[in-house]
Amino acid sequence: MEKVKNILYRVQKNPETLHIKATRFVKRKILQNIRGRYIERYPYTPSLEDTKRLLGVKKLVINEIPFFLNPEIEYMESIKEANQIINGEYEILGRMHKFNKINWHQDVFSSKVWKKKHFSRITYDDENSDKKVPWELSKFQHITTLGLAYQQTKDKRYAQVFQAQVEDWIKENLYEIGINWVTPMEAAIRAVNWINGYYFFKETLPKEFLEKYITQLYLHGKFIEENLEWSPKKENHYLSDMLGLFFLGIFFKHTKKGKKWILFAKKEFEKEIIRQVSDEGVDYEGSLNYHRLVTELFILAYINGRRNNITFSGTFVQRIEKMCEFILWYTTPTGQAPSIGDTDNGRILNIWNKDINDHRDILAVAAALFRRGDFKAHGTFHTKLHLLIDKKEYEAISKRNVSLTSRRFNDYYIMRDEDIYLLIHCGDIGREGFGGHGHNDQLSFVFSTKNKDYIIDAGTYAYTSNHSMRHSFRSTASHNTLIVNKMEQNPIQAERPFDMDHKTQARCTAWNIGKEHEQFIGTHKGYAPFIVTREILYDKKKKEIRIKDKTNNEADLELNIHFNKGVNVKKEDNRILLGKEIEMETGPAEIIPSIYSPSYGIKEENKRLRIQKHGKELITVIKLKQQVQDI
Repeated sequence: MEKVKNILYRVQKNPETLHIKATRFVKRKILQNIRGRYIERYPYTPSLEDTKRLLGVKKLVINEIPFFLNPEIEYMESIKEANQIINGEYEILGRMHKFNKINWHQDVFSSKVWKKKHFSRITYDDENSDKKVPWELSKFQHITTLGLAYQQTKDKRYAQVFQAQVEDWIKENLYEIGINWVTPMEAAIRAVNWINGYYFFKETLPKEFLEKYITQLYLHGKFIEENLEWSPKKENHYLSDMLGLFFLGIFFKHTKKGKKWILFAKKEFEKEIIRQVSDEGVDYEGSLNYHRLVTELFILAYINGRRNNITFSGTFVQRIEKMCEFILWYTTPTGQAPSIGDTDNGRILNIWNKDINDHRDILAVAAALFRRGDFKAHGTFHTKLHLLIDKKEYEAISKRNVSLTSRRFNDYYIMRDEDIYLLIHCGDIGREGFGGHGHNDQLSFVFSTKNKDYIIDAGTYAYTSNHSMRHSFRSTASHNTLIVNKMEQNPIQAERPFDMDHKTQARCTAWNIGKEHEQFIGTHKGYAPFIVTREILYDKKKKEIRIKDKTNNEADLELNIHFNKGVNVKKEDNRILLGKEIEMETGPAEIIPSIYSPSYGIKEENKRLRIQKHGKELITVIKLKQQVQDI
């Protein structure tokens, strides 16, 4: 019954999609259920001959152009990590776990094991367990680690572990059976990593294994194609489906099916980058973490296209470059990406910085792709990136330091100079009001200096495994924005961890950048009949930020300010001191214990400032302490 309610809720948001939703409901809940019961009894296990017939060829020829460049690069850390994998030690969502034997259907942190049922009959949003744990391992992103270790050492143990794990996964995850077939996005990410595994280890792999492996790759493409994650407002899941089909199509590019997958995925990429990414380069999901993931998706498609003489349009390429420009601007002076919206550690490949809040290695790749010296100067390079970009091409680019000044983007307003950084979120809740990964953070801000990130967003922590924490972290109180009469900006419903009603209708009414002052004014209607207005004025000479929150009628006002872990917060009279660098002036306030989530599944203690007052206005002032004068 709850699933029907969720469908009706989404149809209410987009009534024009009623006929599509009804068709999909019949297909997924009735036809798939019938098919699922049959598949459970009679698993679908095609032979290689069946696979060749379904691919549309008599003789199967695999594309031998590898996606990764320079697989033999010297990266000693990969040998250490590969040895940990041989010993059964894995890092899963920021936590280490040692396996005696992998259970591909288990959340090892809660001990929950999902039954081997058809994916259409699996419930995966149980409280106290997280489907993302088995999904993380089944993405096989650790293939890159094993592959790099093998290419450097030619130690066959790494190839043997790879082969044994793939064979065990195939045995324990029959087609469409189990938690790891629930989401096409996960199948797509697994397919991309399995394809890279083929090129790492193909010289060591026996014929019998390769036949099973190639058949499984076809089955992943079949599954993605037949279960595309369609939505009236498509997002990163759909793009991941396309990446999977694009990689699989290129792998099987000498077949009819492979060519079909290439053409379809390329067409959808071209269409969706216009739909989902603004001409300023901002992904429309209301999350900086997902902006980074979507940028990776497009970049990987573009690179694989180039490797195989598949040309994307100029608009597609330019839009990716703009996405990287947005990363350049939103990165704080300390190199961090603010946790605006959801953060779930999403990556396609295991070649990136382990700090999921550091997006600068995307800029290093973009420097080579677009020959941008500013991307190189502000990005961070590490050896594994040579899997994507040519070493000589990258080294030929001269660094060009640029002064990152204040700039507005769709729904994001950034004030910055050599001393301060302040980012304000004001606009849509994501996906043109459809939501999903946005939070109740309209008019919220984060604040840094060139030395430290002081005021932060509290993060995400979890999705379906802990509903109360899910709603707490995306609530208004977990963001640096005004609360009126203890209301939420947008209503949050406990049974819908990814939905919220778009009541705020936030908009910027003024954005003025001058030589001495910078001004932002924004409003929202989330507390109707109360209307909230926030003005942020930055005095460049005094190095003072003045934040004025106003309502149109008297009410109980509350403002929470969340401090980064390690910030030394002290109260002296009406002043709040943040270490030796920052002083704040507020209304009646108290410093209280709080929590924040630096990455998915992790929560840590920090402090927040809670300011409460009855009235129509709250004023908060932030000053660089060395600029403070005696009053």
